[in-house]
Parts: sequence; C-alpha cells; structure tokens
Amino acid sequence: MGVGVESTAFLLGEPKELAAGIRRFRVKNKLSQSELAILSGVSLRTIQHLEGQRTRANSLTVMRLDDLMRRYERARKGKAVA
Repeated sequence: MGVGVESTAFLLGEPKELAAGIRRFRVKNKLSQSELAILSGVSLRTIQHLEGQRTRANSLTVMRLDDLMRRYERARKGKAVA
C-alpha cells in the first residue's frame, strides 16, 4: 500500500486503530455502517465486527476499504472517481 493522501495505514494496524480509523472515515463522510458496507463490498457484519474490535481485517477487506477510502479522497480533491 502506498502513502495515501490521508494515510490508510491504520487498516493494517491493531484492532483498536482499525476500529477508530473506520469510524473516523464514516463520520467524516457521513456514512452509516450499512452504507460503508454497500459501497466497499464488505459485509455489514464484518464492518460491525471491525468497529467493535471483535475481528481483524483480512487482506481482501483491507483492499476493499483502502480502495473506497482512496476514491473518496480523490473525489474530495475534485478528481474523477473511477
């Protein structure tokens, strides 16, 4: 994972860091857990477990969340979202 505009390195961190990072992203972008799940392709149950620090993210979950977060950052900067 390269350095993101607003780093997504927390996705690889401990459950506490991961939970805080996901929640921070959701709040900043006014997304519910359900909306985040739909947009990222990660199940709602997984989002709930990650935010509740009950599980660690596997590589596919990290990639999907990272992709979504980077797309939102590009959109915020006025660049086309693919």
